[in-house]
Amino acid sequence: MNKTIIPHKFYIETYGCQMNQADSDALANKLQTHNFLKTSEPDDADFLIINTCAVRQHAEDKVYSRIGVFNKTYKGSKKIIVLGCLAQAEKKQLKKKHPAVDFVIGTYHLSDIVNILQKEQTIATSFNQYNFLESVPEEKFSFKAKIDISHGCNNFCSYCIVPYVRGREISRSSKDILKNIQRLVQTGVVEIMLLGQNVNSYGQDTKDISFPELLYKISTIEGLKRIRFLTSHPKDFSDELIDVIFSSDKISKYIHLPLQSGSDTVLKKMRRSYTFEHYKSIVDKIRKKDPTTALTTDIMVGFHGEGEKEYQETLDAIKTIQFDDVYMFKYSKRKMTNAFSLEETISEEEKSLRLQNLINIQREISLEQRKKLIGRTVEVLVEEPSKLNQNKMKARTDTNFVVIVPSKNKKIGHFYNITLSSIKGQTLIGKEES
Repeated sequence: MNKTIIPHKFYIETYGCQMNQADSDALANKLQTHNFLKTSEPDDADFLIINTCAVRQHAEDKVYSRIGVFNKTYKGSKKIIVLGCLAQAEKKQLKKKHPAVDFVIGTYHLSDIVNILQKEQTIATSFNQYNFLESVPEEKFSFKAKIDISHGCNNFCSYCIVPYVRGREISRSSKDILKNIQRLVQTGVVEIMLLGQNVNSYGQDTKDISFPELLYKISTIEGLKRIRFLTSHPKDFSDELIDVIFSSDKISKYIHLPLQSGSDTVLKKMRRSYTFEHYKSIVDKIRKKDPTTALTTDIMVGFHGEGEKEYQETLDAIKTIQFDDVYMFKYSKRKMTNAFSLEETISEEEKSLRLQNLINIQREISLEQRKKLIGRTVEVLVEEPSKLNQNKMKARTDTNFVVIVPSKNKKIGHFYNITLSSIKGQTLIGKEES
C-alpha cells in the first residue's frame, strides 16, 4: 500500500518560459486535488518545488543558487523537489551536485508527481508516455488561462536544448483542448493563451486537425473573448494561419515570431530553415492584412560565425521590420546541442557590447512604435491595480501592450474602451473614451 503523505504543504517557484508557468499552475492544481495544501511562503511548506529552465546558463545558475539557499536555510527539514527542463538535462548528476535535492522529476513525469512522492521515487526522468495535465486558470489572474496544446519540439535548432529535455513534439487531442477551454470559460475565463514550442506544427504528429483549424474552432467558443498563442516558427507560418488570425476579432493581433538573427549565414548555422527574406515576406503579409498588428521577436547575439558583417545584418533587420518589442539575449552554450562542440568565436565582452547596442537601438524603435498609438481608442482587459497609483489600473490591449487606465468604475477581468493619451517611459497611458 502506498504511503500517505497528505495533507503536507507545498511551495512552488517557477523559472523560465510561459509553458513552465502553465505547468506550475496545472501541477499545483493536481496536488491540491489530492489534498496537498499550497502555501505562498517556503517557511510554511513541507515540500519546496522548483520548476526549472535549462535554455540558458543564467537560468541554470539561478536554480542551483536557489537550491543552495533552501539547503542552507532549512538544513534538511524540508523536502526539495527539482522538476522540469534542468531536472531532465541533469538527471542523476543533479543529486550528485546537490545532495540536498530529494526528488528529481523530469519533463515527462509532472502528471505522476503524487505517485512519485508517495512512493518516494527520488529520480523520475525517463521518456515514457506523456500525459497532458488539465489546464487551469492562472493563479494571479483567474480570468486568464494558459493551455499547452503540444509538448516538445522536432526542429533541433543547433543552439537549442528543448528537444533533448522535452522530447519530440506531441500534440494534445483537439477534442481535449476544446473541452478544457469550454470548462475554463464556464469558470469565468475570458482570455486564453495557447502554448507550444512550435504551435504552427500542431497536429502533424497525430494527423489531428491543423493549428489554423484548431484556432478557428476555438474562436467559435461562446463566452471566450480573447485568444493568444506562443510560439510560432517562421518556417511553418502559413498563409492559412494568417487568414484565420484576421478572420476573428477574438484572435489577438499580437504575433511573436522569433527571428534569432538577421543574417542568412547565421540562420543556416542555427538550423532555422528560413532566410531573412522569407521571414520578411511573412511580416509583409501580416501588415498588409492590418498594419497595426503588433509584432515581437527573439534575437540572439554572439552565435558561432557572427562576425561584424553578420551582426550588422541583424541590426539592419530590426531597423527594417520595426518590431514593437524584441526579447534579446546572448548566446549560451548548452550541453547535448549540435553547437555545443563548436569553438566560441566571440568573447563574452564583445557579446555584451553587441547586446547593449541592440537594446539601445530597439528601445528607440519600441518608443516610436508606441507613439503611433497615441489618440487611438482600443479595447483593454483590466488585470490588476496599478502598483504606483491606487487610483489607476493596469490593463492590456489586444496587441499585448500594457496600459495604465483610470480605476473609476473599472472591474478586474472586464473589458473597456480606452483612448490612448500619452506615454510614460515605455508604458501607455489611457483615458476614458469621450
